[in-house]
Amino acid sequence: MKIRLVLLFALLLLVSGCFQRSVKIGVALPLSGASTPRGQEILNAVMLAVEDVNQYGGVQGRKVELVMEDDSDSPEAGRKAAQSLIRRDVIGVVGHYSSDVTLAALPLYIEAETALVSASVSLSRIPAEGETFFRTLGSNALQAEAAARFIQASGFTRIAIVRNPSLYGRDLSERLQFSLKSAKVQQLLLEDGGAAIDQLKNYLPELVFYAGGYQDASRFWARLRETGLQPALMGGNTLHDSEFIRLLGLSAIREVWLTSGKHPPEAFLKRYRQRFGRPGPFSAYAYDAARLLLSAAEQAKTLNAASVRAELAGRQLYQGLTGAILLEPFAAAKAGSMAGFSVLAISPQGQFVPAVPLRPLYGSSGQTAGSWARTALSSAAGVKKPKAEARQP
Repeated sequence: MKIRLVLLFALLLLVSGCFQRSVKIGVALPLSGASTPRGQEILNAVMLAVEDVNQYGGVQGRKVELVMEDDSDSPEAGRKAAQSLIRRDVIGVVGHYSSDVTLAALPLYIEAETALVSASVSLSRIPAEGETFFRTLGSNALQAEAAARFIQASGFTRIAIVRNPSLYGRDLSERLQFSLKSAKVQQLLLEDGGAAIDQLKNYLPELVFYAGGYQDASRFWARLRETGLQPALMGGNTLHDSEFIRLLGLSAIREVWLTSGKHPPEAFLKRYRQRFGRPGPFSAYAYDAARLLLSAAEQAKTLNAASVRAELAGRQLYQGLTGAILLEPFAAAKAGSMAGFSVLAISPQGQFVPAVPLRPLYGSSGQTAGSWARTALSSAAGVKKPKAEARQP
């Protein structure tokens, strides 16, 4: 009888030890639908981060386990994913991919005192930032500033900003207007739609900035080129995707730029390629998001969601692959407060390469980008430059 009791006690200790070895973090991302490549990119990097933490003993001596939910990049599915993860007692969540889904699900995380750490949401203002919502990517305010500096340095004086109806598109377009407000740059803001092309034909912009995803941008620019107009093209970090180049077509690439986050270390990129193939623009930010969450869990007083959230809220700085990340409320919207944005160009060979302002544009001609574009557009349209005033922000 005593032997049986000893064996039973030993078995209970073994089972209890097994349960103590794992701590769960949630991942809520689009793993189906049009945004699947971005969701998979972020998930891959989170997996690398979890592997690294587990390799060195896990969190407080316990193995880290990933719990995944597909939010389909849909607000309704995002709420359901959040509910599921909260019910499964995760200590925090990495996600979501888009601003729209994040705002739909965020009230659930706030109520459950569960930290949400994003690697891709760049909306300038998010409720409960620094309290429940945290991010490793800089905001639209920062990338708008990077785009505005490039536009001014290249000599563009007449631009159009076209946006899709997403929260990202609206926020980025408004931030760019604000960043160019004090510059001598005429602006016309348009909604992506049937009438936008006709308005551009009358306005003759030197550059068209598209605020929206790469699928919408490639379709819009294809329609624009059918008119014979060939303004320079620019967009935000969502265009940093090889699929965008394929959709646009190499023959359509002349002067195309986009904003992009900080270039991650080559060692990380090499490791990612060996495991998953080509990394994306959010890969390093996703790795940082997972490591940030897990570092807070390591220091938390107890391993539960509320304690981890409180630990994150009490932090001010995290040093990640992408640089120093400030965690103060709205830090991501403050210039210079996080790893910022640079501008990339698409080369004739279809590669993303660092861009430099184009003043002058064509060597001996001495023309700026803006003066070249005005000449080319006027010739293509067969009209003189219009005198109509651009709408100001």
